[in-house]
Amino acid sequence: MGVRLQQLYEEAARIGGVKAQMRLTMLTGLTSHRAEEAKDSPEAIRKLESALVRIKKEM
Repeated sequence: MGVRLQQLYEEAARIGGVKAQMRLTMLTGLTSHRAEEAKDSPEAIRKLESALVRIKKEM
């Protein structure tokens, strides 16, 4: 279970709701459902964190 990945999706929701979560999916290619099932790999975490920085700037 991707605990950190799921936390990043929750943070996106706090920032901009469903729109931000959809943007996170578009930027990373990782859906929230897959994030729940995936392992918290350093690469996946970096990818989502980087996309979240971009989303914060956009919102």
